[in-house]
Amino acid sequence: MSAISQRLSEYKKLKSVLITALLVFVSLVFFFKTYTPPTKILLILFCVTILSFLILNFKVIYTIFILSFFFEFGIYYFYLPTLIFPFVALSFIINYTFRYSEIKNQIFYYFLLFFITIIPSYFPAIRHPESYFISYNLLAFVVILLITPFIFKKLDSVLSVGVTYLVGCSFNAIYLIIMSLITGKRAFGFAGIMYVDLVGVGIIIAFSSLLFFKKFRFLSGIITMLLIVALIFTQTRNSWISTGLVILMLTVYYIVKNKKFKIPDVYNVKKLVLVVLSIIVIISIIGIANPNVFSRVSETKSQSTEELAVTMDFGSIATRFFIWKFAYSVFEANPIIGTGFHSFRFISYDYSNLDPFLYDTFVKNLTPHTTILALLADTGIIGFLGFVIFMFLTIKFFKENLKLSITQNQKILSFILFWCQIYILISMIMTDAWLWGTLHMLWAVILGISVFLRSEINKSTALSSFSD
Repeated sequence: MSAISQRLSEYKKLKSVLITALLVFVSLVFFFKTYTPPTKILLILFCVTILSFLILNFKVIYTIFILSFFFEFGIYYFYLPTLIFPFVALSFIINYTFRYSEIKNQIFYYFLLFFITIIPSYFPAIRHPESYFISYNLLAFVVILLITPFIFKKLDSVLSVGVTYLVGCSFNAIYLIIMSLITGKRAFGFAGIMYVDLVGVGIIIAFSSLLFFKKFRFLSGIITMLLIVALIFTQTRNSWISTGLVILMLTVYYIVKNKKFKIPDVYNVKKLVLVVLSIIVIISIIGIANPNVFSRVSETKSQSTEELAVTMDFGSIATRFFIWKFAYSVFEANPIIGTGFHSFRFISYDYSNLDPFLYDTFVKNLTPHTTILALLADTGIIGFLGFVIFMFLTIKFFKENLKLSITQNQKILSFILFWCQIYILISMIMTDAWLWGTLHMLWAVILGISVFLRSEINKSTALSSFSD
């Protein structure tokens, strides 16, 4: 009875924290969407005041931080999660006590290796110091990576972050679908363009929950379908490919390794057949109700240069061709140490031979839109190799978590985190947004949770060895 009472108490706390954070966050989103720029300045000051009071409750602040992924707002080149980050850090300092010796974060050391390899790129960046300011993102990334493992007391407490993320993802999905149906155009909701990857991670979490949690199967199924519909309405081919590929690999792994999770084969087949049929039905209904959703996939009409300049959208391969071309030119001119981390948007004009109109339309203030070229142009071969090593060691760390997990909850969480990391890796081929801003913060949270998971696995291993 005491265990049940404890679980009910924890559920009530999670519910109250989530409701409080949602009320604050939704209210702020409403005001920002409603009022004019002069009034928004006052609202920003008001937000700062509210957050300053809320730092006394770290759970509320961290929940607002997670929800901030789903509202597109920025000052200069800093997005909302990175703007809220100082309040998260300050709240952590106020509410938690720890010693430096307690920091056993392997991924931080992997990242430190990568950071050392990009330091040389900051020397040529002296010509465009804006890239120094954008490196504030790295500070936020490191701090979130370091503090996240400390905020959980046990594995079940990670649930609150997952629930918060799916709530934010689902609310944005509903708004996105409604707006797309009303306007007949692409929509991204309150979250903006970053939602195409945010929802990809959300689908992995919801789909994995559908596979593992029999008690919440119906709810997980509804959320999975909702997020898939939202992803379809974004009309973003790159995210369709990334999400579809990861879900396929995840499903194959789940079927092959089902004995590891102690789930009957028949139960697996029934669930997967039902999911596949549901997805086919949903896609068919959407295709009939709104054929424009798939127009960006099927369009093959050739266009003149003038028509292309007028109709091209920023998600198209043709548009990215210009950016990739200049990014490669930057790399060719600076192959060893690059021009400075996050510097491409500030120096691309120096390597452009485009008409000024075309440059302003398709290249100005844009990043290379692929992590590979972004790193090669900004940090050269040295920084790129440092990042490759960082990613290899990180994926190895996630894979080891999957292999070493002892309890069922550890196995499930390691499964979800591993496939989220695989999604990020594949997505990086098509975007560089994981290196800054909203997705950068989400990645830091995922990495931080994986470090906490490793500590729990080590505790279980030690306890098992002691028992033996």
